[in-house]
Amino acid sequence: MAAPPPSAEAKITPPPVTTNGDNKQSAASVAAAAAVAGAEPVRKKLFTLFFILEPTRVLLGMKKRGFGAGKLNGFGGKVESGESISLAAIRELKEEAGITPVCARQQAVVYFELEGSPVIFEVHLFVANEFTGVVTESEEMKPVWYDRQKVPFELMWKDDAEWFPHLFAARFFRGFFLFRGMCKPDVATVHQTFG
Repeated sequence: MAAPPPSAEAKITPPPVTTNGDNKQSAASVAAAAAVAGAEPVRKKLFTLFFILEPTRVLLGMKKRGFGAGKLNGFGGKVESGESISLAAIRELKEEAGITPVCARQQAVVYFELEGSPVIFEVHLFVANEFTGVVTESEEMKPVWYDRQKVPFELMWKDDAEWFPHLFAARFFRGFFLFRGMCKPDVATVHQTFG
Protein backbone atom coordinates (compact mmCIF):
# COMPACT_ATOMS: atom_id res chain seq x y z
CA MET A 1 0.00 0.00 0.00
CA ALA A 2 1.43 3.35 -0.99
CA ALA A 3 1.79 6.05 1.63
CA PRO A 4 -0.61 8.98 1.31
CA PRO A 5 0.74 12.16 -0.23
CA PRO A 6 2.52 14.31 2.34
CA SER A 7 0.52 17.09 3.90
CA ALA A 8 1.81 20.65 3.64
CA GLU A 9 2.96 20.56 7.25
CA ALA A 10 4.98 17.39 6.59
CA LYS A 11 7.12 19.12 3.95
CA ILE A 12 9.98 20.12 6.18
CA THR A 13 12.90 21.91 4.67
CA PRO A 14 15.92 21.50 6.90
CA PRO A 15 17.69 24.68 7.93
CA PRO A 16 21.20 25.38 6.69
CA VAL A 17 23.61 23.05 8.39
CA THR A 18 26.19 24.62 10.64
CA THR A 19 29.37 22.77 11.35
CA ASN A 20 32.28 23.23 13.68
CA GLY A 21 34.83 22.70 10.92
CA ASP A 22 34.97 18.91 11.01
CA ASN A 23 31.55 18.13 9.48
CA LYS A 24 29.84 17.71 12.86
CA GLN A 25 26.43 19.36 12.98
CA SER A 26 25.85 21.66 15.92
CA ALA A 27 23.15 20.98 18.48
CA ALA A 28 21.64 24.33 17.46
CA SER A 29 21.07 23.03 13.92
CA VAL A 30 19.28 19.94 15.22
CA ALA A 31 17.12 22.10 17.50
CA ALA A 32 16.38 24.41 14.55
CA ALA A 33 15.22 21.43 12.49
CA ALA A 34 12.80 20.54 15.28
CA ALA A 35 11.54 24.12 15.42
CA VAL A 36 10.91 24.10 11.65
CA ALA A 37 8.90 20.91 12.12
CA GLY A 38 6.90 22.53 14.93
CA ALA A 39 7.87 19.73 17.28
CA GLU A 40 9.24 19.49 20.75
CA PRO A 41 13.05 19.51 20.92
CA VAL A 42 14.38 16.28 19.49
CA ARG A 43 17.08 13.91 20.56
CA LYS A 44 19.80 13.08 18.09
CA LYS A 45 21.28 9.59 17.81
CA LEU A 46 24.58 9.13 15.97
CA PHE A 47 25.08 6.19 13.61
CA THR A 48 27.53 5.21 10.90
CA LEU A 49 27.30 3.31 7.62
CA PHE A 50 30.31 2.07 5.69
CA PHE A 51 30.47 1.11 2.01
CA ILE A 52 33.34 -0.52 0.13
CA LEU A 53 33.26 0.86 -3.41
CA GLU A 54 35.34 -0.79 -6.09
CA PRO A 55 35.31 0.50 -9.69
CA THR A 56 32.55 -1.89 -10.79
CA ARG A 57 31.01 -3.22 -7.58
CA VAL A 58 29.83 -2.29 -4.08
CA LEU A 59 29.86 -4.39 -0.92
CA LEU A 60 26.50 -4.43 0.88
CA GLY A 61 25.28 -6.48 3.80
CA MET A 62 21.99 -8.32 4.26
CA LYS A 63 20.81 -7.46 7.78
CA LYS A 64 20.07 -10.71 9.59
CA ARG A 65 18.53 -9.44 12.84
CA GLY A 66 17.26 -6.36 14.63
CA PHE A 67 16.10 -3.10 13.09
CA GLY A 68 16.15 -3.41 9.29
CA ALA A 69 16.36 -7.22 9.24
CA GLY A 70 15.88 -8.54 5.70
CA LYS A 71 17.19 -5.38 4.04
CA LEU A 72 20.48 -4.69 2.30
CA ASN A 73 22.51 -1.83 3.70
CA GLY A 74 26.00 -0.62 4.40
CA PHE A 75 27.82 -1.84 7.49
CA GLY A 76 27.39 0.27 10.59
CA GLY A 77 25.70 1.04 13.81
CA LYS A 78 25.67 3.27 16.86
CA VAL A 79 28.51 5.54 17.87
CA GLU A 80 29.46 4.53 21.41
CA SER A 81 29.97 7.06 24.19
CA GLY A 82 33.47 8.56 24.00
CA GLU A 83 34.08 7.10 20.52
CA SER A 84 34.78 9.26 17.47
CA ILE A 85 32.43 8.91 14.52
CA SER A 86 35.18 7.73 12.17
CA LEU A 87 36.50 5.10 14.62
CA ALA A 88 32.93 3.86 15.17
CA ALA A 89 32.53 3.41 11.41
CA ILE A 90 35.75 1.41 11.16
CA ARG A 91 34.85 -0.69 14.21
CA GLU A 92 31.39 -1.52 12.86
CA LEU A 93 32.81 -2.54 9.45
CA LYS A 94 35.29 -4.87 11.19
CA GLU A 95 32.60 -6.38 13.46
CA GLU A 96 30.02 -6.88 10.71
CA ALA A 97 32.16 -7.81 7.68
CA GLY A 98 35.55 -8.82 9.12
CA ILE A 99 37.52 -6.22 7.16
CA THR A 100 39.39 -2.98 7.82
CA PRO A 101 39.20 -0.09 5.34
CA VAL A 102 42.25 1.48 3.76
CA CYS A 103 42.02 5.27 3.38
CA ALA A 104 38.47 5.66 4.70
CA ARG A 105 36.75 8.95 3.92
CA GLN A 106 33.48 10.48 4.98
CA GLN A 107 31.11 10.83 2.04
CA ALA A 108 27.90 12.14 3.59
CA VAL A 109 25.75 13.01 6.57
CA VAL A 110 22.15 11.88 6.20
CA TYR A 111 19.34 12.65 8.65
CA PHE A 112 16.35 10.36 9.08
CA GLU A 113 13.16 11.21 10.87
CA LEU A 114 10.37 8.72 11.53
CA GLU A 115 7.11 10.64 11.76
CA GLY A 116 5.99 10.93 15.36
CA SER A 117 9.36 9.96 16.79
CA PRO A 118 11.23 12.45 18.99
CA VAL A 119 14.54 11.11 17.64
CA ILE A 120 16.51 12.28 14.61
CA PHE A 121 18.95 9.67 13.30
CA GLU A 122 22.16 11.35 12.15
CA VAL A 123 23.98 8.84 9.97
CA HIS A 124 27.56 9.45 8.81
CA LEU A 125 28.38 7.58 5.60
CA PHE A 126 31.95 6.46 4.95
CA VAL A 127 33.54 4.83 1.94
CA ALA A 128 36.80 3.16 1.04
CA ASN A 129 38.01 1.68 -2.22
CA GLU A 130 40.34 -0.85 -0.59
CA PHE A 131 40.41 -2.96 2.54
CA THR A 132 42.48 -5.51 4.40
CA GLY A 133 41.23 -8.84 5.69
CA VAL A 134 38.74 -11.33 4.29
CA VAL A 135 35.08 -10.42 3.82
CA THR A 136 33.31 -12.64 6.37
CA GLU A 137 29.69 -13.16 7.37
CA SER A 138 28.87 -12.17 10.95
CA GLU A 139 25.95 -12.86 13.27
CA GLU A 140 24.39 -9.57 12.16
CA MET A 141 25.25 -9.18 8.46
CA LYS A 142 25.78 -11.33 5.38
CA PRO A 143 28.14 -9.43 3.02
CA VAL A 144 27.36 -9.59 -0.71
CA TRP A 145 29.07 -7.90 -3.67
CA TYR A 146 26.81 -6.21 -6.23
CA ASP A 147 27.52 -4.69 -9.63
CA ARG A 148 27.30 -0.90 -9.21
CA GLN A 149 24.98 -0.77 -12.23
CA LYS A 150 22.62 -3.39 -10.75
CA VAL A 151 22.16 -2.42 -7.10
CA PRO A 152 18.95 -4.18 -5.91
CA PHE A 153 17.18 -1.13 -4.47
CA GLU A 154 14.01 -3.20 -4.06
CA LEU A 155 15.81 -5.00 -1.20
CA MET A 156 16.93 -1.78 0.47
CA TRP A 157 15.42 1.14 2.36
CA LYS A 158 13.27 3.24 0.01
CA ASP A 159 15.46 6.33 0.38
CA ASP A 160 18.64 4.57 -0.81
CA ALA A 161 17.79 4.97 -4.49
CA GLU A 162 17.70 8.75 -3.91
CA TRP A 163 21.19 9.14 -2.48
CA PHE A 164 23.22 6.23 -3.89
CA PRO A 165 23.98 8.16 -7.12
CA HIS A 166 25.56 10.88 -4.95
CA LEU A 167 27.54 8.24 -3.06
CA PHE A 168 28.83 6.74 -6.32
CA ALA A 169 29.72 10.22 -7.65
CA ALA A 170 32.30 10.55 -4.82
CA ARG A 171 31.08 14.01 -3.78
CA PHE A 172 30.28 14.93 -0.20
CA PHE A 173 26.55 15.44 0.34
CA ARG A 174 23.93 15.90 3.04
CA GLY A 175 20.44 14.46 2.95
CA PHE A 176 17.23 14.60 4.95
CA PHE A 177 14.49 11.96 4.78
CA LEU A 178 11.16 11.99 6.58
CA PHE A 179 9.44 8.60 6.77
CA ARG A 180 5.71 8.12 7.31
CA GLY A 181 5.31 4.62 8.62
CA MET A 182 8.11 2.46 7.28
CA CYS A 183 6.98 2.38 3.66
CA LYS A 184 8.58 5.31 1.88
CA PRO A 185 10.09 8.69 2.54
CA ASP A 186 7.53 11.46 2.02
CA VAL A 187 10.19 14.14 2.05
CA ALA A 188 13.54 13.56 0.43
CA THR A 189 16.02 16.39 0.26
CA VAL A 190 19.61 15.88 -0.81
CA HIS A 191 22.09 18.73 -0.61
CA GLN A 192 25.40 18.33 -2.38
CA THR A 193 28.62 20.02 -1.40
CA PHE A 194 31.18 20.15 -4.17
CA GLY A 195 34.90 20.72 -3.88
